[in-house]
Amino acid sequence: MRRSCLAALIVLGGLVHAAPAHAAALTLQSTLQNDNVLRVSIGIVDVVDLFSFDFAVTYNPTATLQDVLEGTLLPNTLAQNFPVPDPNASPDDPVPATFFFSFADPSASSTQRIVGTLFPAQPGATGAGELAVLLLTGVSPANLALAFTLTGDNLGFLDSNGAFLDVTAPPDVAPIPEPSTLTLMGLGLAALARGLRRKSRQTDTPISDR
Repeated sequence: MRRSCLAALIVLGGLVHAAPAHAAALTLQSTLQNDNVLRVSIGIVDVVDLFSFDFAVTYNPTATLQDVLEGTLLPNTLAQNFPVPDPNASPDDPVPATFFFSFADPSASSTQRIVGTLFPAQPGATGAGELAVLLLTGVSPANLALAFTLTGDNLGFLDSNGAFLDVTAPPDVAPIPEPSTLTLMGLGLAALARGLRRKSRQTDTPISDR
C-alpha cells in the first residue's frame, strides 16, 4: 500500500512548481536516555504557516533506528466544529488532523525519509516546535553524524497555499546532495497536499450546518 502511494506521488510530481515564501531553520536536540536509546528531536523555528514537510535524515551507519515518532508542532486533532470530510462523523469524535509516516530510503544507506501534512485544508503552524523524533541505539550524540536532505526548491516544506517555505539545516549540520528519487517523491507530496486541500474545500460541510 505504501509503495503504491509513493508511486502516485512520483506521477504527480511534475504538476507542482513554486518558489520559497518564508524563512525558517531546523533545530536538533539529542539526549541519551537511561536505556541507552538516543532521542534525537528535530524541530523548527521561525516558521510561518507550515502545512506539510518532507525531508530526509542520514545518520551514522553503525546506529540502529528503533522508531520515528511524530512531533508536536502540527496538531493531532481538530476542534469539534471544524469541517470534516466524513458526513457521518459525530461532533463528539476527535478529528484526525495529520498524515505522518517515515520510511527507509532504498537508494541511500542509513537514511530515513520523514513526511507529514495537515488535513483537511486549514491554516498551518506558525512559530517553533517539534517535527519528529528519531530513536537510535548504538550511537551517542558525539558520533551521531546527522545530515539532512532539505531538497532545495523542489520539495521540502509547504505553507497552506502550497508555496514552498525556505528552510535551512541546523548551523552545525550541512545539508547533503539531493538524490533524484527524493526530488520526484517530494514533488509528489506537494501535489498530494494541494489535492487534499482542494478536495476538502469541495466536499467538507461544517458540522454546525448539519
